[in-house]
Amino acid sequence: MKTFFPILLAVISCHVAAHSHGPQRFGGKNNPDQAVTFTGLKNVPITVGNLNDFPQQYLITVNDLPLMETSFIAKNNSQIVHVPVRLKTIGKVETLKICSTSIATQESAFSTRICTRAKLLWVKP
Repeated sequence: MKTFFPILLAVISCHVAAHSHGPQRFGGKNNPDQAVTFTGLKNVPITVGNLNDFPQQYLITVNDLPLMETSFIAKNNSQIVHVPVRLKTIGKVETLKICSTSIATQESAFSTRICTRAKLLWVKP
C-alpha cells in the first residue's frame, strides 16, 4: 500500500498526450482520383491536430520509417502535412501506413500514434 499511492499520484499528475490525425484512409477503389499517380510519386495530405494544453511536435513515418518532423503545433490547432511517397511497382496497388507520433517532451513523457492507410496505384499515362 505504501508504494501504491506515490505511483497513483505520479500517474494522476502527468499530462496526458492527445492528438488527432486524419484521414484514416486515403485512396483505394472508393476514391480512385486520390489513388492514381502517373509518375509513381504522390503527396498524401494528412491533418495532424494537437489536443494538448501545450505546443507539440510530431514525427511522420511511412511504413514505420521516419520521414519528417512537423513544426511545433500550438495547443488546440492543426497542421496539414503533405507526405511525399514513392511507389515501387507500376500497375500494382500498394498499401502504405502513414503515421504521426507525438514526440515526448518535458510536458508529456508519453507518445500517441495514429495512422492513415493509403492505397495507391501507379499507372502508365
